[in-house]
Amino acid sequence: MGDSGDVWETTDLGTAGYVKMRGLKLLGATQARGRWTFRFADPESAGRQLQVDYSNSESRRHDAEVKTLKKLCYDSGNGTGSGQQGRRGRSKQWASS
Repeated sequence: MGDSGDVWETTDLGTAGYVKMRGLKLLGATQARGRWTFRFADPESAGRQLQVDYSNSESRRHDAEVKTLKKLCYDSGNGTGSGQQGRRGRSKQWASS
């Protein structure tokens, strides 16, 4: 994704959060074929540089760790259970060995 005049776009949720935190104004988001595109006002063409800054930031590392934890909670195919409640309201859990 990228620049289009005074609008900058990304499909990456982490990048979207970072550029919003750094001051770009969210104009909206659209979903097509299961993928969200976030559009930001970018009158100073800062979006591309902010995307690079994000890739080198602690924020990216944080987002990667959250993604890993989320995978642990929702991936029931690994034999460790699921962090979601079961269909009948039974709680499930996982732990490291």
